[in-house]
Amino acid sequence: MTSIFLFSPMEQFRIVPISFFQFLGFDLSLTNASVTLIIFFLGSIISLLIILNPKDNSFYAVPYGPQTILEAVLSGAKQIVQKKFKF
Repeated sequence: MTSIFLFSPMEQFRIVPISFFQFLGFDLSLTNASVTLIIFFLGSIISLLIILNPKDNSFYAVPYGPQTILEAVLSGAKQIVQKKFKF
């Protein structure tokens, strides 16, 4: 097992194996990078499930003031481009 102390700034980017596992000749070892990816993936899935409407599986996040204004501006810009280029 390696030490947890960092002696140089580049050591924070080192891939450290946590557990070794091989299956059918494939190396499926668990590393610090794979743990980070698993945490981000699970966080993304959980946050999507939180804002998902259970009735019809649509998003029901309510926009706040600045987001509403930005969406109105973008919608207006889209309409101008569609009229200009006759989409």
